[in-house]
Amino acid sequence: MDEEANQVFEWQNVIMAFCFSSSVEIAILFAETNSELSPSFYVLSFAILLTFLFLFVSKLIAHKFAVASQLLEKGAIIVAATALVLVTTIPYSSNKLKYAAWALYAASLLTIVICNFKDEIVNLKRFCPTGSTVICFLNCFGQS
Repeated sequence: MDEEANQVFEWQNVIMAFCFSSSVEIAILFAETNSELSPSFYVLSFAILLTFLFLFVSKLIAHKFAVASQLLEKGAIIVAATALVLVTTIPYSSNKLKYAAWALYAASLLTIVICNFKDEIVNLKRFCPTGSTVICFLNCFGQS
């Protein structure tokens, strides 16, 4: 196994361990409390489930559907990061802190999108130099 594949495998193991330990902890918390849990815990449980399922399916289809497998792995990373932000914001008593944390996360996602799709955005502007990029994008996909 080459170095890059080994790092991906280690990263997936970390995420899988996170999913398993978090789901067990949430189940124990749910069993120990007699009252209804915060809706955040239900969203967290669902995010953990999605992360696990994305990685599970990704591993089992990788030999025939490499591109779909890679997309599922990237989706798992995004959902796991979302779950992590959710976990860290649950105990914040101040809504301002929660909003700040989610704004930082949104800025991080926007940075990822811009860095990964910079060339496509530039090509869109070349294709439609006089019009709005959004309108041009919608025209390309027949949405306008």
